[in-house]
Amino acid sequence: MSTHMIRTLLVDDHALILDGLCAVLEKYPDIDIIATVRDGREAVRTSLALQPHVVVMDLMMPGLNGIEATRQILAASPQCRCCVCPCIPTNGLWRLCSTSGPQGSYSRNVLRTN
Repeated sequence: MSTHMIRTLLVDDHALILDGLCAVLEKYPDIDIIATVRDGREAVRTSLALQPHVVVMDLMMPGLNGIEATRQILAASPQCRCCVCPCIPTNGLWRLCSTSGPQGSYSRNVLRTN
């Protein structure tokens, strides 16, 4: 086991997606899932409290969306890396989410396995 774990916070309002992300990421010994949360406000609070290295976040959530949550997390913790997931990846949504400062993005298709 590595001595340097990547402290990771997962954020999605759908439990099934969170479960899938956990199942995929738990296969990597260097990734430590420190928390899973279901909305943007909780993501900001949890990120400030636990100081993850990486936040993997859905964009479309009720209340505080992933775009604004990403902005707030990066403003408070610029060393944090955010990776966002638009549920419907359109060009306009990609451009909009890129303005919030994430360092990466992924498609929910990565959770599909044969």
